[in-house]
Amino acid sequence: EWSDAIRWSLREQVDFAVDDAVIDVLSLPAATQLRQSSQTLTVAMPREVQADLQLVADDHGLRWNALEVPETALRNICALGEEEGKAHALLAFGAQQALLVITFQGELIMMRHIEVMLSAITARDDSRGGALSRAALEVLRTLDTHERVHSQAPLAGLTVALPPGASDDTLEMLAELIYLPVKALNL
Repeated sequence: EWSDAIRWSLREQVDFAVDDAVIDVLSLPAATQLRQSSQTLTVAMPREVQADLQLVADDHGLRWNALEVPETALRNICALGEEEGKAHALLAFGAQQALLVITFQGELIMMRHIEVMLSAITARDDSRGGALSRAALEVLRTLDTHERVHSQAPLAGLTVALPPGASDDTLEMLAELIYLPVKALNL
């Protein structure tokens, strides 16, 4: 029912016909303190793209029941680092942007896309420090929002999925800027 309701509101937000689009909705848990409207993560793709993915899978003899998106994939990894009764954050750097997810009791409760290029994070010049500072500022803003909205789910720490090519001091630089314990992701 949510997919059908959201389909109507997506008409002006996407550059493909939503009447035949594949749409799925993930409900995010409500705030633990504030009364607010329900938040959702909505994923939409043209039916043709889904059909192409299905054909490729069939050509390789694969069957799939779900298509993972970065937010839910990182939710699953982030939840592995949770401590009992506490929320946990995971920061992962992609080619065009970083993604910060916060989980509590295995559920995705917050996420934020951070505009920072991977090439800037792995650079060997002064741009790296600036990029890490910008990323840390956005992380801090999100953590502050989390504390206001989900104060009953205190954050235990931040795990960082260090990108290939990151220098050894990348984690140390982030840890200096962020007030939570910061550690590298170790699966």
